[in-house]
Amino acid sequence: MFSRAKSVSSQARLGGTAGPGAEKKDEVPDLETLLKRRDYLGACTLLEFMLQSGEGTNLTLPWLGYAAFHLGDFKKAIQTYETILKDRSADPIYNLYLACCYYYSGEYEKAIEKARLGPANRLQNRILMHCAHKLGDENAVTGHLNRLSESDVQDVLSGAALQYMRCQFQAAMDDYNASFRAHPDFDALNVYIALCCYKLDHFQYSLDFLDKYLARVPDSTVALNLKSCNDYRRGGGALAEAGYKDLALKSKSVTHDFDANTIKHNLVVFRNGEDAMTVLPPLVDIIPEARFNLAVYHLRQGENEQALKLIMDEEPVTPQDYIIRGVVYAALGADDDQSKWAQEAKKYLHSIGDAESERNTVPGRKCMAQYFYLERDWSQVLIYLNSIEAYCTGDPAFNYNYGMAAANLRQWRTARARLVTVRPELQDDNYLAWMLRVFIMTGDPKKAWELYTNMENISPELLQLIGDDCYRTGQFYFAFLAYDTLFRLDPVPALWVAKRGAACGVLQRTAAGIEPKENLCKVIELMRQHPVQDPEAEHITSVMINWATSVGINIG
Repeated sequence: MFSRAKSVSSQARLGGTAGPGAEKKDEVPDLETLLKRRDYLGACTLLEFMLQSGEGTNLTLPWLGYAAFHLGDFKKAIQTYETILKDRSADPIYNLYLACCYYYSGEYEKAIEKARLGPANRLQNRILMHCAHKLGDENAVTGHLNRLSESDVQDVLSGAALQYMRCQFQAAMDDYNASFRAHPDFDALNVYIALCCYKLDHFQYSLDFLDKYLARVPDSTVALNLKSCNDYRRGGGALAEAGYKDLALKSKSVTHDFDANTIKHNLVVFRNGEDAMTVLPPLVDIIPEARFNLAVYHLRQGENEQALKLIMDEEPVTPQDYIIRGVVYAALGADDDQSKWAQEAKKYLHSIGDAESERNTVPGRKCMAQYFYLERDWSQVLIYLNSIEAYCTGDPAFNYNYGMAAANLRQWRTARARLVTVRPELQDDNYLAWMLRVFIMTGDPKKAWELYTNMENISPELLQLIGDDCYRTGQFYFAFLAYDTLFRLDPVPALWVAKRGAACGVLQRTAAGIEPKENLCKVIELMRQHPVQDPEAEHITSVMINWATSVGINIG
């Protein structure tokens, strides 16, 4: 079809004539103009009008099939090519075009049937290769792969596409880069390379290639969508969704189901699972990532069994399949490091991280970091995370894992710098406990106390953590506040001993000029409100009041 476009005049394409001079604003654009604009909906509308009005030519149907295919309306494209092939004199090449439509419709057996009716050329071989891949016939794939020509650019690109679908992203990117060097005018290669970079978690590189493409083709649905996905991985859902406003404004091609479904799916992800149970289930068998993200949604809701049901009957094929399975098993085994689920999680994560094709990729190294996380080998966790830090700038999940490993190694300031960047949706109970410890261990117990008091529910465990860590580090005022609150909840002797010791510590630090006098006044006030009659408590309070009065502190 591309070769015919060069040899057929606008008049022949349209069945009419074009006047001289610039196109008037109220004139309907001709077919050539619509195709150059990539306005395939407009092209289909014009071509169908020509057919209905009797103005069509022998090329009107072929162009309608071409426009419908590029619009993503494969049903219309199939009907059009089948109409063409009813004429026994039709060029057999249309069988290959029809096979392409069946392939993109997911009807791979029909695609094979039609492709075999076409001429035995390179296009036929490529169609049969990709259909065999979709049907899992690796022997057939190998045969067709061996027939690809290294000197034919379309064969090279088709082979790269197969590597991409086999999750061999680095190899695919290498082939795309080689083709780009040989054909720098192939603008769409920017998008293919950007896809590979995205899959390898090289988000900034991906954006660099997309910017080059969007400078030439600013309304590309695929490129704008991928840009938003990169933005999400780098800066979160709000930034990504802002990019979708550009998509709505610029793109004129979001008119068929796949693009619309992709956008609906991604908006659920960008909005942190909003409407997930409405949008994602119907897309599970349409968009591969929908099953993955629905499982992630269930995990975030604590519905680990539902996540397991989604993946149990699916044989893992891609690295992503193995990773989600490992994560689900890890969630199921979170309460027992020695459970079968925890052991299965380690097996799946290690199998990806140690695979020859993955071990030097960002996802592979993340898997190894997670494997050592489950093993509680924090030094190894940091070794792997440090190796990919340049590709994970601004990634809250990366900072969460890095901060946790650093905290377990008592690298408190490093841990704090990482953990404070974690987004609210990732802040689970484990995070909050470590964040309290990090604030205390970096000499900021007031920040820890504010974090705790802003929580919705009282947690005796976290109060005990604050009290013990503050007492251990000599930050007695906040230790006192924690123990005092605990004692009011449950006045056991051990808590009174801790509270009493913290109160004495506050008095000692105030006398040394370290503790603010206001804190001593607050301790005296709370000691006066001691919930049980205790001569020892009264004696300690009396000593504190007498000392404060002797140095001119107004107790009130």
